[in-house]
Amino acid sequence: MLLPWQYIKQLSVYERDYLDAKSVAENTSDEMLYFMFFYKSKYARVKIQLLREIFNENNKSKFFVIDHSRKTGIGWYYTIQRVVKAIENNYGYKYTALFSVDDEEHINHYKRILIRLPEDKVQHVKEAVDEVYGGRKGREFLSVSESSGIDLLIEFFEEHYYVPVLEALNREVVRNKIADLIKEPSEIDFLNELRSASNKFDVDWWLFSKLVERKDNIYIPYLDKDDQEARFYPDFIFWFKKGNRYLVVFVDPKGTEHVDAERKIDGFEKLFTDAGIPKKFYAENYEVKVRLFLYNKQHESSKKYANYWIRIIDELVKRINSEFNNEW
Repeated sequence: MLLPWQYIKQLSVYERDYLDAKSVAENTSDEMLYFMFFYKSKYARVKIQLLREIFNENNKSKFFVIDHSRKTGIGWYYTIQRVVKAIENNYGYKYTALFSVDDEEHINHYKRILIRLPEDKVQHVKEAVDEVYGGRKGREFLSVSESSGIDLLIEFFEEHYYVPVLEALNREVVRNKIADLIKEPSEIDFLNELRSASNKFDVDWWLFSKLVERKDNIYIPYLDKDDQEARFYPDFIFWFKKGNRYLVVFVDPKGTEHVDAERKIDGFEKLFTDAGIPKKFYAENYEVKVRLFLYNKQHESSKKYANYWIRIIDELVKRINSEFNNEW
């Protein structure tokens, strides 16, 4: 089979719907199934075979969870449609992970940070950026509003991919005035904790960067609640190097909705793991692995996904160091 079984998640179905759909899949001709569900679809014959195998009684527990709490269903037709959509979305998975020192730059949002302020305020921000970038100051606190409050932090963060880093201290004031800066409270809290742990990573060197959705060409494909292809943009990407080993780590500190987070983890595993074990990639003379962590101090996760959640920065440090200290 060209379709790896692990790519299709279990579907929760009403028992009567499952039995009726199973009967249709088993007793309807290939020609009728083609016109009903796979018309003009590529490789329809193979997909019809997959549909029949999914509804095989021996595969029931692998692909279906019978929801006994439901009092009504959606009918056999829409139940089969859900299975067909899963097949279409996963057949011939088109994504691959490539690592090369010759890759074109995929993080470029910092080249186009827009400032919509009066000219004198723009000049004030520019001067502060120059001060921090030139190393004359480690950080600058600015007011970009008419009040005397502090709205913006411009900071030199040694390990950040580009300097300086812009953080919105007053999110409402900065909103729509300065684009693509760090503004979510969860992101700022994460940075504050990261500063205190920057010297705890047992590696040769490390860097990290903020990622901006739709502007940076780094994302993780996944299927949303409607089984439609979507893109997950983690808030941060890290690079850690020790010897000939590279570890790429995505960290997302947002308070992500529980089920949606699990779908994003599924998308990550599909691309970067094999049977739950991180895949090993090769670039030049380096071995590369990729990890994902969701950062939330209060989140409770299901057992299956618990290993992806971290609550404190020291736990991130521990996970990173153990990756390099354990057998690669």
